[in-house]
Amino acid sequence: METRALTNLRDGLIILLVMAAGSFADGGRTAASFLNIPVGARATGMGGAFVAVSDDATACYWNPAGLATLEGSTASFVHNTWIVDTNCEFACFTARLNPSTAIGVSTTGLIYGSMARQSEPDESGSGSFTANDVAISLSVARKMMPSLALGGTVKAVLRAIEDERSRGLCFDLGLLWRRQDDPGISAGVTIRNVGPGMSLVDAKAPLPVTASIGLSWVKTWSHCDLIVSGDIELPRYESNKVRFGCEVSYGLAALRVGYRRVLSDYADDEALTGPTFGIGVTYRMVGFNISHASLGGPLGSTTSAGVFISL
Repeated sequence: METRALTNLRDGLIILLVMAAGSFADGGRTAASFLNIPVGARATGMGGAFVAVSDDATACYWNPAGLATLEGSTASFVHNTWIVDTNCEFACFTARLNPSTAIGVSTTGLIYGSMARQSEPDESGSGSFTANDVAISLSVARKMMPSLALGGTVKAVLRAIEDERSRGLCFDLGLLWRRQDDPGISAGVTIRNVGPGMSLVDAKAPLPVTASIGLSWVKTWSHCDLIVSGDIELPRYESNKVRFGCEVSYGLAALRVGYRRVLSDYADDEALTGPTFGIGVTYRMVGFNISHASLGGPLGSTTSAGVFISL
């Protein structure tokens, strides 16, 4: 009984740390840290090194400028088993308005589910409570010239813990330069989650503002494509991160590997460092991707699965 109670208390503490982002740089913690949870099984299989790739519907998250490079309309649905039995859900739809302009609508939700109330390790619990984080986004992208695109996203954010509610607005900006030659080279720059802080349960914290710079290299053969990419992530209130990824596609199938590392001397940050793997299959207009990412330390690993449709 005591072991189970301690386990419940540990899981509850980890969930609270996730919701608070666990970041104390500049004397504050960030709110709505779920906005920085990587989305897309293809992107996470490549270690999250996707800022300069952004060539599918998840560009709504990684770099909205990438929407301007998509052909036609696309839809994507992603399920991510996050830590301590929480789930992160992502869905998006993109459409081209004209040859140079595209839009995207997306939603992200971190579902904590029902958690037992417990204030002391030796208590058996007194009821339960729920917590959820949700963001609804509208993205617009435009080609400024054949090799250069600019995009932006406006996000409405809602955080809820039982009867407490907090609402906020923030925006992303992205720039994508892509050389059309073979081999192709792309460079991307984004800044995400810019906006005023949010208050919840009488505590106000800043949003997890993050800037990223990415490069990618693409080589195409008759039946095989190779993408190699790398990102540097510069969070405002957390340690910097580097991400590397590779995708090899042959016919209908794709294999992906990646690696993420936190540039920090703190031992706790090692929990966010580790390899990633992924596979994908595409048939005509429909594709399926799955990825597995090691978080290291006590957090274990996460698995992401997604379906995308080209309309």
